[in-house]
Amino acid sequence: MGSAAGNISWSVIPTSEIERVEIVKSGGSAMYGSSAMGGVLNIITRNAPIEPETRIRMKVGAYSQPKYKQWDWRTRPGIFNTLEISHSRQIGKHGMWIRLQRDNTDGYTQLGWNESYSLTSKVKLNFGSRFSGSVYGNYYTNKNGLASQWKNAADPFEAPVGDENDKANGYKFNLNGFLNFIYSPKTVMKLKLGYFDIEWQNDGRTNKDYSHETKVFGEYQISKNWTNKLSTIGGITTQYAKIDAKIFGGHYSNSYAAYFLTQGNILNNFTLSLGSRWEGYWVDNDLLDQTIAPQVALNWNKNGVLAFRTSYGKGFRVPTIAELYSSSQLNIFKIEPNPNLIAETGDAFEIGSSLILDNLEAISLLKIDAAIFSNRYKNLIEPLPDDNGIIHFENITDARINGAEIGINTGLLN
Repeated sequence: MGSAAGNISWSVIPTSEIERVEIVKSGGSAMYGSSAMGGVLNIITRNAPIEPETRIRMKVGAYSQPKYKQWDWRTRPGIFNTLEISHSRQIGKHGMWIRLQRDNTDGYTQLGWNESYSLTSKVKLNFGSRFSGSVYGNYYTNKNGLASQWKNAADPFEAPVGDENDKANGYKFNLNGFLNFIYSPKTVMKLKLGYFDIEWQNDGRTNKDYSHETKVFGEYQISKNWTNKLSTIGGITTQYAKIDAKIFGGHYSNSYAAYFLTQGNILNNFTLSLGSRWEGYWVDNDLLDQTIAPQVALNWNKNGVLAFRTSYGKGFRVPTIAELYSSSQLNIFKIEPNPNLIAETGDAFEIGSSLILDNLEAISLLKIDAAIFSNRYKNLIEPLPDDNGIIHFENITDARINGAEIGINTGLLN
């Protein structure tokens, strides 16, 4: 993820090396800061297996023809293919895997083509009983068509005349890791570091934008079990980013944060969690925003069978450099900056219950989980055209999402 645009590049995720995916619903800003306003998707990559392992996966496919014959714009079907090679092994006490992936697609539209390469590796380090760590790295490079609009209503999949060769290219590099130190049986310290380098370049008839960004990140965290019924976790984080871009200009940003969370058994079967986070965000030495994000949760659990829960969390998202300073034009679309944006905020409430039963003759496990929730968002940032058709990002939208969900998990004849 780059801090300039704030978008996520899903293509850099090594899907074949995922161990599990954890979903933290509602506002997660107390622990994770900005951009966790709606929750957190935590992707855990696997460690190397005991025995060496090599995997090769290939995928080939073709696009169907357009629905109407007059929409055809090529003489043969478009093709897409993926080649993925990975190897993992143990090296002494340590483990590692490395993965190379190539993706190529002709696209469904004339400028929908893309060619990319991704090299990813993870090293799991074990230094005895008190120290452990991990290093993860990824390099991703791609070339793709640069599309903005269709040719006309009769030719919706073709590019406008003169834009047929518009393209873009770029790369993303990230290197991050952590070190765990068991200070005592009840105290654990963790240090996290990360480095990001992102560059892209447009080569279009009406657009020659480019951007180069570097970002460093650091976090120190300490967790402690005071008693069997009380534990705490706290930490400090900092981030620095420097951006040089035709579309955004030259800017740099800093953020600092401190957070604290405590969890304890207050009465029989009741667990209370309380926490909060302070975070400040500066752009070019000017304070853009600072926020306090509290979090509280109360749980009741009866012998692991019946449980009730309720929670509240506050989330926030500071404007990205792209939303603040974008100044660009692609064909008929023109964007101008708005440095007066403020942070988006959200409040998330949830009440839920779960029931777990086992050894029910033919049903070995039955788990039912139900919840009702309400999420309220303020000052959401959206692109808004003015009377002249010029687009600015504005704090214009408030939203409320109310709902209910239920999940049933069963095990049969096991």
